Amino acid sequence: MISFIVMKKKICCSAILFILVSGAFILGMGLPALASGTPDGNWNSYTIAPDISDSTYIIDSAEELAWVAEQVNSGVTTFSGYTINVTQDIDLSAHYWTPIGTSSTITSNSFQGTFDGNGHKISGLSIGTAESPSTLVYNGFFGYAKNSSIKNVGLENVAVYTAITDMMDRVHVGGLVGYLEEASALENCYVTGYLESKKLSDRGASYTGGVVGELYGELMVPGNATVKNCYSSCVVRANGQVGGFCASIWSALVINCYSTGLVNGVPVPATSQAGAAGFVAKSESTIYMNSFSRCDVTGTMKYKAGFAAYTYSCTYINNYATGCVGGRPGAFFDAQWSNTLSNNYWPDSPYSLAQMQSDEFTELLNTNASDLAPSEPKVVQWQRAAAENGGFPQLIGVGDFSASHAPKIFNLTVNGRLTEGHTLTASYDYSDMDNRAESGTTY
Repeated sequence: MISFIVMKKKICCSAILFILVSGAFILGMGLPALASGTPDGNWNSYTIAPDISDSTYIIDSAEELAWVAEQVNSGVTTFSGYTINVTQDIDLSAHYWTPIGTSSTITSNSFQGTFDGNGHKISGLSIGTAESPSTLVYNGFFGYAKNSSIKNVGLENVAVYTAITDMMDRVHVGGLVGYLEEASALENCYVTGYLESKKLSDRGASYTGGVVGELYGELMVPGNATVKNCYSSCVVRANGQVGGFCASIWSALVINCYSTGLVNGVPVPATSQAGAAGFVAKSESTIYMNSFSRCDVTGTMKYKAGFAAYTYSCTYINNYATGCVGGRPGAFFDAQWSNTLSNNYWPDSPYSLAQMQSDEFTELLNTNASDLAPSEPKVVQWQRAAAENGGFPQLIGVGDFSASHAPKIFNLTVNGRLTEGHTLTASYDYSDMDNRAESGTTY
């Protein structure tokens, strides 16, 4: 008989469990969400021009999506005034993805049109590998988008590996958009998966977030850019600014959004004022309304917090955070000044975690949301289910906390020999959509 030891790190205060299993090789253990195969080549080599009707491009294949990226990145068009209309779910796992919108020291090519996923999902996006990470400046499904509208699309099981070289000041990494600029809008979008940015030199830092790397509304006017009804369920590890939802947001309105998963950050250099936070690492002149984070935050950053690590001149209304920061329940902010604050909650401020897992706390959030509705009619209400979202309130119509979502498995390693009488040791990180504790030997 061959014995197995499985070490899993639950992304909830970094609990580590040891489970003894016997009788089957690791591939027979039923672990979900592992890559079915390694991508071969790049989608750049597999492009097909889509049909167009008036000013709308009809996209129903991965090859046609790759054509959109090729057109933007080669400088042919920004798609300003045009709509990219996705008509079915698309799987990108066969090849590596080159982001839509790139930049060099000479020129920048950005997406400036409307992208409508029509409720479909794009799965299996891969950029770089742990051994050979991307060295692009902008990384994500979109690399660089400007004055654009991106809506009604989900990115599932993304795997983004990037690195900072001695030729770069910074990189921007997001599951959906690496860098989003000016009067852009995100609505009804989500990302699940794994994002990592590391340094290959002493120079530079990254802006890495689950949905967006950096959002820069530019005019220093709150609400110039908008993000509504979006969420992230990701593991995000980076050198530099790192957030579960976004690394940095300037001049935007963020409403009805949330993040779950794990954030891990290391500053570059060690004396920098970098931050790691469950929702956003660094922010200025932005309104956050009716949102929450349940990300755990670890690492050696100077600033760490459950919601926002380093924030100035922002408005926060009716938000909550429950994640662990450095292994214990964390504060909503770390460094913050000149902000406008109303009805924001985190452990023991004044409600305990247990009290935040109650119908009474849910009703408090709903009362606050109703007070906002006259000025912001798109504010949604809250609900709570004991078996979902760890028993904490969730936004109605935003996200999916059902049990049908299996945990996502990352960083699987197996050590030992497959020989009678020996032990194999497997370790992996995992996170699930509702961030609740799991049990058992298989999922």
